[in-house]
Amino acid sequence: MKVIRKSRMLRAGQEGYLRAERDFLVASEGSDWIVPLICSFQDSVNLYLVMEYMPGGDFLALLMRETTLHESVARFYIAEMIACVEETHALGVIHRDIKPDNFLISASGHLRISDFGLAFDGHWSHDISYFHYQRYSLLRRLGIGVEVDEDDESLSGYSQKLKSKWARTVEASLQKHGTTGAEEAEPLLYWRNRSGKRVSARSVVGTSQYMAPEVVAGIPYDARCDWWSVGIILYECIFGYTPFLSDDGRTTKQKILVCYVGIQDDGLIVSVPSDILTRINARQRKTKPKAPVLE
Repeated sequence: MKVIRKSRMLRAGQEGYLRAERDFLVASEGSDWIVPLICSFQDSVNLYLVMEYMPGGDFLALLMRETTLHESVARFYIAEMIACVEETHALGVIHRDIKPDNFLISASGHLRISDFGLAFDGHWSHDISYFHYQRYSLLRRLGIGVEVDEDDESLSGYSQKLKSKWARTVEASLQKHGTTGAEEAEPLLYWRNRSGKRVSARSVVGTSQYMAPEVVAGIPYDARCDWWSVGIILYECIFGYTPFLSDDGRTTKQKILVCYVGIQDDGLIVSVPSDILTRINARQRKTKPKAPVLE
């Protein structure tokens, strides 16, 4: 059961993510490759998503226990991951957080994909900026200002940077929809018709060591970013570690953008996984975006 504290969700501005996750799980009813949603409910404090129990645990636990997998075992699980990702894409959804711990093992030993908290489908009702727009338009119409108090003034430089980034995000959300929030908020249907449906994502989200280069670079990307992550998991199954792992996320992202990973010819793998990983590397060299400065 996934428990989401309402106050924390509202403070983080994650209403869109949660609504999207619930909608995706409802739409996937009857799927053999997505963890089923049994029910959802709420009380005055929390929201609850009740999922089907997966007694095999997650795939990350299997990797931690085995360190590396034999090629035939890796082939089986990667094939099942491909089926899971294809099922997700068939719903018109980019998962955006493909990693071992988001694949769960059912009682029959097969994989199912879970955790759609960062998923994207471009629908207006799942757009975080819409919720920002409504929230701050209401505050301004009511004449409620958000002022800096003494505690905020004493924030560290890093916290000030985060606060500044948050403020820019809010302002960008208001400007995106043609308003500064000072006037009366437009009706919902007008907002929907004007915003339309996005066909690509830009948000830099996910787990750093499994991110595709285009996600790290912050340029528009599509569902192909999920296949990059599957390739990283394949590498991890064979070698026991991810190819771009570093001590901190910033360095990991820089390595994703600028590094070429050679396939080790030490007898550990044969032609099929080597060919797949080489093709992923070739795609990286062909489409690698210019590396930005990561702050």
